[in-house]
Amino acid sequence: LLEYLDQDDLASGMTFQEYKEQQRREKYLRESPLFQRCSNLDLTRIASAMVLETFNKGDKIVNQGESGSAMYFLKQGSVQAIKLANGTEEVLASLSEEGSVFGELALLFGQPRVASVIATSDCILYRLDKAAFLDSIVDSPIWETAKG
Repeated sequence: LLEYLDQDDLASGMTFQEYKEQQRREKYLRESPLFQRCSNLDLTRIASAMVLETFNKGDKIVNQGESGSAMYFLKQGSVQAIKLANGTEEVLASLSEEGSVFGELALLFGQPRVASVIATSDCILYRLDKAAFLDSIVDSPIWETAKG
């Protein structure tokens, strides 16, 4: 609470709940190897671009073979990454730990999804779109690296 009161967020109208969610998103980013070299300002900008989404058990979050343009952070629930090859489904990963990440290759390279990801329980995720990610860092020193 004291950190919140010391922030300029009060002047911008951010509620304490919004502040806590922003801190959670920044924590997810800090824990991801992809973002570990980002400055605190960059993390704040990127975290602000993340969008909360909910999925029901059985929902397909990403489809194998489709072009990817977003990555996801698991806030609550569980998912499985399943790859279909030669008519056989193979479970590549089961994720249930808060902050788990999937789809990061799509954010970086925009390549087709190598697996489908299905919600194995009701889920709450944060989605980070590539366009929103790039927009959030346009004034950052990591912009040139991200563009490349």
